[in-house]
Amino acid sequence: MTSSPLPLLDVRELSVKFHTPHGAFTAVDNISFSLKPGETIALLGESGSGKTTAAQAISCLLPPKLSILSGSISLNTPNHSFPILQHNTHLDKNSILQLHKHTIGVIFQEPIPSLNPLHSIRKQLSEALTISAQPTTFQPSNQDILQLLEQVQLSALASRLDNLPHQLSGGQCQRIMIAIALAKKPKLLIADEPTTSLDVSTRSHILDLLLSIQQQQNLSLIFITHDLHIARYMSQNTLVMDKGKIVEEGPTHKLFSQPKTSQTKNLIHAHQLQNINKKPLSKNPHTILSAQNLKASYSSQSLLKKSSSVPCLDDISFSLKEGSTLGVVGASGSGKSSLALALTRLINAQGTIHINGISTLSLSRKKWKHIQKLIQIVFQDPFGSLSPRMNIADIISEGLPVFFPQISKKQQQEKLLNTLNAVGLPPETLSKFPHEFSGGQRQRIAIARALIVEPKILILDEPTSSLDTTIQLQILKLLAKIQKELNLSYIFISHDMHVIQAIADHIIIMKEGKIVEEGLATHILEHPQHPETKKLIQAANLLAQKTVIS
Repeated sequence: MTSSPLPLLDVRELSVKFHTPHGAFTAVDNISFSLKPGETIALLGESGSGKTTAAQAISCLLPPKLSILSGSISLNTPNHSFPILQHNTHLDKNSILQLHKHTIGVIFQEPIPSLNPLHSIRKQLSEALTISAQPTTFQPSNQDILQLLEQVQLSALASRLDNLPHQLSGGQCQRIMIAIALAKKPKLLIADEPTTSLDVSTRSHILDLLLSIQQQQNLSLIFITHDLHIARYMSQNTLVMDKGKIVEEGPTHKLFSQPKTSQTKNLIHAHQLQNINKKPLSKNPHTILSAQNLKASYSSQSLLKKSSSVPCLDDISFSLKEGSTLGVVGASGSGKSSLALALTRLINAQGTIHINGISTLSLSRKKWKHIQKLIQIVFQDPFGSLSPRMNIADIISEGLPVFFPQISKKQQQEKLLNTLNAVGLPPETLSKFPHEFSGGQRQRIAIARALIVEPKILILDEPTSSLDTTIQLQILKLLAKIQKELNLSYIFISHDMHVIQAIADHIIIMKEGKIVEEGLATHILEHPQHPETKKLIQAANLLAQKTVIS
């Protein structure tokens, strides 16, 4: 009688605790599971449930001075067996390096802080190809780099290899991260929300790409996601986590069709974005913001080539009514985030922008300061936009001395607590630092920072893309509630057509820096005219159909 082969990954009674000023905090609580060669497991759960921490423990990426581990983790390949965690001790540094060179690849949730801001895309892709290459003297050619870009649908960046990460969109940076992980041809790929920042058409392509590579290389995959459609499409088995524990597990199709625990049922119900209860439009709202013939570009430069100007906004004109929500939709790199930066004067732009009838692009810095309070922005990447050296109280209240210099310390504290409560965070949050929170919690902190200065216009750049479905629904309902109470106007940037449908009154569709279609949300979604609009809607519907079929 032959014994069954060892699993590629075997996790037994894993617990992870973190040292905090308030004592030890249990992030992962006695979880066990195994992963076969070529198998995909989805880790599903709300923000803070322990999904990412478990993945970090497996990949030896936990902060060693802050974490306490118990249990065992072993990784078994045909050529080597790695006792990743044994007797409460991780591998040594050299062994961890070898593990990441040849065996484990990781795609992080937040791509921009994960990429080196000082190195070009060419250099970072070249390093990834070189690290695990045999022989060790291998030097990747330009063609090798281009083939890697083509794998992740980034052939358009062939002429921009000398760009730095900040010159790319969030979606483009995420695909660079995926390319870097795949370059090492790992046996185990840990994907932590790898398609969060991608538009629906690219998301579908990347998921199919990962499935194709998995089949070709017999790759095992741990897929962390809050998207139920993706979990159903990608995984054979699903683990549902809550408060650090695995509360339900089993074959994916059975778990979603016959959920047993309240946590799983809540995740499934929250995936429906109905009943957001949007604020009805006024009969004759006045225009609070307008842009005419807006143009912007960034420079592409390197040591070997002359700098050139690449347009990111090309003759953009639109208006925003008071109390309404304008949805801005488009593929990665279409100019959505550049539009947000131009409106808030974070990049230089030409044309005209009026806020409350005041032309803002020509204002001096001193005069702009008085208008700046009216328009605030919540960035796509919450971790990169929050200072790691400031606690949450200082982060959220940073704008108060600037825009409310006359209020007392007591009034500042009252505003802090009220704003924190509005975004669903407890008072003890204020003394902590950004690294102590999950991605979804950090996004709520970013929203609180924008709301506390009482803006009239809020620009939301993919504000729910990193949130699990239950928190996503809560945030959308929260934004709708705040909009009703304060008569706020929103510019809501998203690649998720279901979110846009739930919250937007008007929509503009962008492609290559231009507006290709605009109009009422209901009309655009039901009767799209431009090929780009049809493509985005069809891609969103196709992904949902794929998950149902599977």
